[in-house]
Amino acid sequence: MKNISPKYLYLGLIFIISPVLTTAQSESNTVYTCINQISENITAPVRIALDPKNNIYVSDVKQNRIIKYNTSGQLIKQIPLNFPPASIAVNKNEDLFIGDKNSGEIYKISSTGEISLFSNKCVSALSICFDSDEQMYVADGKQNGIIILDKNGNITGTLGKEVLTYPVCLFYDKRTNRILAGEHGGTGTGFTPECKIYVFDLQGNIINSFGSYGNNDGQFYRIQGITSGKCNNIYVSDPFQGTVSVFDKEYNFITKFGKFGNNPGELNMPLDIAFSEDEIIFVSSLNNGRIELFKAPENLPSSKIFDSDAVICPGDSTNIKIKLTGTPPWNFTYAVNGYAREEITSEDSIFTLKISEPGIYEIIKLSDNTNTGSCFTGSAVIKTPEILPSVSISSNDTLTCSEDTALIRFDFSGNAPWYFPLIYNDSAQTNIFTLNNPTFLPVTKKGTYEINKISDAFCTSANISETLTLSTQEKPYADFLYKNNNTEITFINTSENADSFLWDFGNGNISTEETPSPEFYSPGIYEISLTAKNKCGEDTVEKIVNITNSENNNCDRTFIKISPNPSKGTFILECNNSTRTKIFIEIISSSGKTVFSKFFYGKKIKEKINIENLPQGIYILKIKSSEFAGSLKLIIKR
Repeated sequence: MKNISPKYLYLGLIFIISPVLTTAQSESNTVYTCINQISENITAPVRIALDPKNNIYVSDVKQNRIIKYNTSGQLIKQIPLNFPPASIAVNKNEDLFIGDKNSGEIYKISSTGEISLFSNKCVSALSICFDSDEQMYVADGKQNGIIILDKNGNITGTLGKEVLTYPVCLFYDKRTNRILAGEHGGTGTGFTPECKIYVFDLQGNIINSFGSYGNNDGQFYRIQGITSGKCNNIYVSDPFQGTVSVFDKEYNFITKFGKFGNNPGELNMPLDIAFSEDEIIFVSSLNNGRIELFKAPENLPSSKIFDSDAVICPGDSTNIKIKLTGTPPWNFTYAVNGYAREEITSEDSIFTLKISEPGIYEIIKLSDNTNTGSCFTGSAVIKTPEILPSVSISSNDTLTCSEDTALIRFDFSGNAPWYFPLIYNDSAQTNIFTLNNPTFLPVTKKGTYEINKISDAFCTSANISETLTLSTQEKPYADFLYKNNNTEITFINTSENADSFLWDFGNGNISTEETPSPEFYSPGIYEISLTAKNKCGEDTVEKIVNITNSENNNCDRTFIKISPNPSKGTFILECNNSTRTKIFIEIISSSGKTVFSKFFYGKKIKEKINIENLPQGIYILKIKSSEFAGSLKLIIKR
């Protein structure tokens, strides 16, 4: 196909130009439908501006006037000027500002119709826009930059002088609070490679740039007009190609529309572009002397990230849900923290993206089978928590009786509520949800309890390893064996599950030793008992033992006396010691601890002993010398 490109365009002097033929590299997309034209009283339309009510202002450089139309394209009035208007803009107060092509001066026409000089600080006011604070930005091609003016028309700063050569169009993007500036691409018949859009923040920093010289997708022969429209897409007019290129809000090329020509719906030198609230696109066609009205496609493909914010633990993953509209298949690219990651193709209108990296996830590029444009909204903020959830498991009752209840304690870090599976003996699982820190859980089953993962308010799953083993203490079983070789008797303790013992030898002697060696003073039949104890109870066994022979002790039990017994802690100990040897007396508690000891001398012993400081209970009094040994049960009772 043939496109008609103009021979040259010099913005300092704008003329109606005879075109020449060039070969286009690609077809423009025709889904943007031309729905009407505005041509009444227009000769050479250059700039377009819309006021807050969507009234349309058109600058006509041949007639030196501004023509105002309503939203339906009906003529409202004409404003004659004594200079050719190079630029126009309307602020929030519906004041109209007009740049003089010859002098660079900017005039203000108030909403009441009063005309005044606003600023004479510019040399070439080719395009005007306002930011949200009503600061004015002026593309000054002769000063090679953007001039910033305050509400009184005084210069407060500049933008882009280090990179711009001939800026001709401006647009303030209120979504990002940035200024988009179109670098024209040349003057007269010359061409330069710097035919692109620069994106500045309000401090003058270059944030991005897009476009280049050429006639492929996303390229321009010249740039003349720029605006934003449906889905925050960016629209850029190329007067030499007679087309409007469409970029998404991340400045990726989507499509283009328009056709160079003179028939209705065709564009011959499209110098400016504007977008109304009802999504009508206005394009000024200089050489055709009219404004072409286009309608954006009703069903642009769109993507929306929804219900996907999450906090994940390191090593875990979550799903981001993306809703797609349009005609399948869809191709989209997502970014993390502004950096493109992966291009994905989907046939499904609801796509689930599984991710494991924290950051801000956004869709930055999208197209469907029609390739008509795109809308993408929403983002997913994926975070990792400052404090990861964890739990420690403990119990003061790691050894309990079989029928008793043990209390397990859980101590947490992280943010309530906590949720975790409690695994018993590698098989049974109980899911626990709690708001309390610490949390206590009574259990009756003994075995191994394990936690291998935990979730809290911000973390879906943290891997941990916590184990607690609870053991059962069985009741004791008492039993013993004995051997009698006539001269001595040996006892063998065969009890089970006991941690303490009490022997009663039937002769007044007792012992808490596990395997004692008692002394018997005379032969006879003795009833001997053994009591085995632990925290779960006690068990007693009694056996009749016949002592057939016994050595004659020098201190016969007939001559050992404790009185009173029981006592409150003070008693008299008497013993006849025929050998006059040294005697050692020791009192032992039921736990096996020595609580009193003393040596005595003499043939006949009679000693008062005071142990009232000891608690009541059963004690063993042991008497030992080099010639004999014996023990008696001592009872303190109050």
